[in-house]
Amino acid sequence: MLSRACSVLFALLLAVHAVLATLTSLKKPFWFDELFTVHAGRLLHSGRLWQALYDGLDAMPPAFHGLNAACAALIADPHLAYRLPAIAGWLLATSGLYAFGRGVRGQAAGLASVSLFALMPVSLYGSEARPYGLLLGVTAWAMVCWLGEKRHRWLLLLLPLAASLHYLAPLTVACFALAEAVHYGVHRQVRRTVWLAIGLAAIPVVLTLPTLLHARAESGAQHWARPDIRGIPYYYGNLLGLPLYVALAAIPAGLALAAYGVRRRRQEFFLLFPMLMLPLMGLGLALLSGGAFAERYAIPVVLAAALLVPLSVPRFPSRAESLCAAGLSAAVIWFAAAGAVRLVRLPPAEVAARESPLLTSARHAPGDGLPIVFANSLDFLPAAHYAEPALAARVYCLADKDAAGRIGNTADNARLMLTLRRYADLNIAAPGPFIAAHPRFYVLTSGLPRMNWLPAWLKERGYRLQRQPDSQLLLAEP
Repeated sequence: MLSRACSVLFALLLAVHAVLATLTSLKKPFWFDELFTVHAGRLLHSGRLWQALYDGLDAMPPAFHGLNAACAALIADPHLAYRLPAIAGWLLATSGLYAFGRGVRGQAAGLASVSLFALMPVSLYGSEARPYGLLLGVTAWAMVCWLGEKRHRWLLLLLPLAASLHYLAPLTVACFALAEAVHYGVHRQVRRTVWLAIGLAAIPVVLTLPTLLHARAESGAQHWARPDIRGIPYYYGNLLGLPLYVALAAIPAGLALAAYGVRRRRQEFFLLFPMLMLPLMGLGLALLSGGAFAERYAIPVVLAAALLVPLSVPRFPSRAESLCAAGLSAAVIWFAAAGAVRLVRLPPAEVAARESPLLTSARHAPGDGLPIVFANSLDFLPAAHYAEPALAARVYCLADKDAAGRIGNTADNARLMLTLRRYADLNIAAPGPFIAAHPRFYVLTSGLPRMNWLPAWLKERGYRLQRQPDSQLLLAEP
């Protein structure tokens, strides 16, 4: 009876998440990073995608953008189309965790794993037009296939696909290589199919390496995600949703579990331990290579964390385990269903974006035809995307790497906007030529102070900035 209840709860959890992710996709406007996915996907048909990625337009490999372009060609609503790979990936990750946990310790462990996974803050990537949700799904099923001898042939597809989705995904493949090396050391068995799959995963890495190296050279040392060894507890804490002192305990706990797994010949721990170390591996690679690193680049660590808890606790009577797992999953389903009900009442993404406070402020600008410059490029891109044509024609972004780096330490953001200008029909300009053509204009400030370097730059050049009545707008005059 409890076994059947666990199966029903898992099916409900999967269904509720599918509904929640779909509603979120339809109701949530695109944000800055997602709009780079949209613009890059549109370049595939014109044959300019590879060149744009080579120039550093986006840090995601071409396979990811090709998949998004295919979805956009099939689905009318772009918010659902560009987020569909993430939704599918999240459902795959959930089912993969359940299959892994059930295969090792039974249905209760599988259900507990997916419930913990659903509670982690990375759940937002299950409905975001970036590759992280899909990477989780592909990795989760690669883990399942690695565990079962009869499924090894699927690794020939899954590991190369994972390596094609993100430039740091090869580190996840390296975790499989480490696990397979430990398996050989313990069992003295060469599993050729697994090693062949690991070798095939190197092909997309080699093909996209020139693009990655050139894009990194374009970004230089001013990338927004500069690696910092002091950020280790934050990387773990932000991914797993744990307090910092708990996140710090993840590393020694992982070491202890690895030793236990090798001693007991528990194959699942051969793989889970290196995956738990992914943030450290990514940080180390970034520091050695001069590249970038943010915690989400090591997102498969959440799969290992979600599995390690139910697989590591001492065994209890099966009835008690099933009741605990069922209670946890029922709570997750309840909160997810409540979230879905709230989303139903919200307006569609297009309407919500056009009614945003920033676009409303821009819309209330005097009808004198003066340009409206968004000081924060993070807000400019959504505004330009959703504004009605008449307003979009007035909306500008000014980008200067030197000024942005000197005043706000945001040179890489300015570089991104200048690169995007070459591939999208947007009002992005260098400050000098712009103020020569438009001596008077409005400035709209928003968000983090460091992103709003433009007012300080204008004051350095003797501009006066006058706050407009009942508005966020500043009138800039020489």
